[in-house]
Amino acid sequence: MTVAEERRKRRRVLIGAQGKKGKLDRLWGHAVMLAAGGICQLCGKPNSSDPHHLIHKSAGHRFRWVFDNGLLLCAGCHRFNTTVAAHGGGLRFTDLVREKLPGVSAWYEIAFLHNKQLGSKTHTLEELEEIREELESIIAEYE
Repeated sequence: MTVAEERRKRRRVLIGAQGKKGKLDRLWGHAVMLAAGGICQLCGKPNSSDPHHLIHKSAGHRFRWVFDNGLLLCAGCHRFNTTVAAHGGGLRFTDLVREKLPGVSAWYEIAFLHNKQLGSKTHTLEELEEIREELESIIAEYE
């Protein structure tokens, strides 16, 4: 295997391929769940397990694995509550985040504008490795 092929393989492991989650997605979700203690950050329901990206991961990789870009939600707040769900609640969800989590809301608004100005980002393999190390460090703090 050439060096270039080895780098492409390592990159696929980190970011995923063909609709499969990569290692960074799994680490990011685990860090978000541990930091929230398994409790929905909007309604307080215990045993919650749905990490949610404030700036959607399809908006580019710039914030996809940024720890602060995550909220832990229960299934209802994430997908099924028709009035305020993260996926389907639209502005009502954003308003609820502003009301209940003002610090998160402030970060989101600054990051959202930053993302719009700079556009999407493709990380180098070295940057992806740094992100992995940072997420592993966050997880170690909470375990």
